[in-house]
Amino acid sequence: MQQHNASNSTHWTPTVNVAPCILLALCSLVGIPGNLLVIVAILRNIRQATMTVRLMLNLAFTDLLSLLLVVPWIPALLGDWPYNEAFCKLFSYALYCCVYMSVLTVTAMSMQRYIQVAYPLRLRTWKKKSTLLLGGLWLLALLLSSPTMFLRKLVLDNGRLRCQPWYNSNTELVALLMLETVVGFVVPSVLIGISYANVIHRVKKMPFTTSRRLRLNRLVIWVVAAFLALWFPSHVANILHVCATLAPSGSTALRSSGEHLRNLAGALTFFNSCLNPFLYALASRNLRGSSSLLKKMERVWDSRQPDTPPTDSRKPSLCTQSNLLVVPKDTPGMRRAHTPEE
Repeated sequence: MQQHNASNSTHWTPTVNVAPCILLALCSLVGIPGNLLVIVAILRNIRQATMTVRLMLNLAFTDLLSLLLVVPWIPALLGDWPYNEAFCKLFSYALYCCVYMSVLTVTAMSMQRYIQVAYPLRLRTWKKKSTLLLGGLWLLALLLSSPTMFLRKLVLDNGRLRCQPWYNSNTELVALLMLETVVGFVVPSVLIGISYANVIHRVKKMPFTTSRRLRLNRLVIWVVAAFLALWFPSHVANILHVCATLAPSGSTALRSSGEHLRNLAGALTFFNSCLNPFLYALASRNLRGSSSLLKKMERVWDSRQPDTPPTDSRKPSLCTQSNLLVVPKDTPGMRRAHTPEE
C-alpha cells in the first residue's frame, strides 16, 4: 500500500525549527515553575478544594506534564531523532494526550462556570463527582490521542531521522487532521463561547459591584482570547495541509506553507500552557490584600464572592469558598442556610 508522509513534499532543514525551539525553551523555563507553583499551592488544601479548584489543579498538572515532555523534543527538532521508534510513539501519544486534556479541562471550566452562575443549586453534589468527571476527561483524552500511537514512525528526511506522522492514504490524512481540528478546536471554541456569553449575560443582571464585574469580564476575555489566538494557527496549518492534499494535482507550495506554519504554530500552543497559571492572577492584580497566587485565582473564579455585601470584610476560606447566608438571631423558626459548593 502506498504511504503518504505528512511532509513528503517539503525540504526540511534544521534552521526551519530554530524559532520554534527557542519558543519551546522559553515556554518550558517559564511554564514549568509557574505550573508547579499552582500545584503546590492547591495541594496544601486539596481536601477542601472545590470543583473549580480541582479543575485548575488538573489543568496545571497537564500543562506541566506537556511542558516537561517538550524538553526532550527540542534537540530532536534541530537534528536527528536521538531515541528509538518506541519512544517516538510514546512521547507523541503522551504529548497529544496532554494537549487534548488541556483543551478539555478549559472547556469543562467554562461550562462549569456557566452552570455555577445559572444553576447554583445543582452544584451541591458536584464536588463529590469531580473525581468522576476528571476521570472521564482523562479517558476521553486517551481515546482521542490513540491514533498517534499508530501514525508516528521514524523516517528519513533529507538524510536525517525524524519522528513524524505517516499516513497510509490521503483519505486517512484528511480524516484525522479534520478530526483533530473539529474536536480539538471548533467544538471547544463553540462551547466556551456559548458558556461565557451566557455567563456575561447573567452577570449583568446581578447586583455586583462595578469593579468585580469588570474583573470577571476581563478574565473571560483573556481566557477565550488566549485559547483562540494560540490554538488557531495550528489548526489553520491543518486546513492548509488538507487543502493541499485534496487539490487535483496536489499543491507543493501550499503543503510546504502548511508544514512550516505548523512548526511555529505547534510551539505557540505550548505558550498557552505556560500562560494559563498567570491568567487568573493577572485578572485580579488589583487585589492588594493577598500575595498568594492561589488566593487571587480563587477570588476571581469564586461565583459566590460577588454576592457578599461590600461592607462585609470577612475573607472566605481559600478552597471552600462556601459563604453563609446569615439570618438575624431574633428571627424565629429560621436557620442558617449554606450555599452550594462549587
